Amino acid sequence: MFGDAKDIVALGEDLVFSSSSTAAVFVLDGSQNGWTEWVNESGQTLDFMYHGKKD
Repeated sequence: MFGDAKDIVALGEDLVFSSSSTAAVFVLDGSQNGWTEWVNESGQTLDFMYHGKKD
């Protein structure tokens, strides 16, 4: 499932998660709020992009 390429971990297959928080838990290990953990290149949270809420 995982491949290691010089400090980068890559999945060998696509994974589908039931929520943004579940995906964040998988990546960051431990309880996470996916709405605030996931950000785009501009630093906007998923919550802001979908709901227009400020951080």
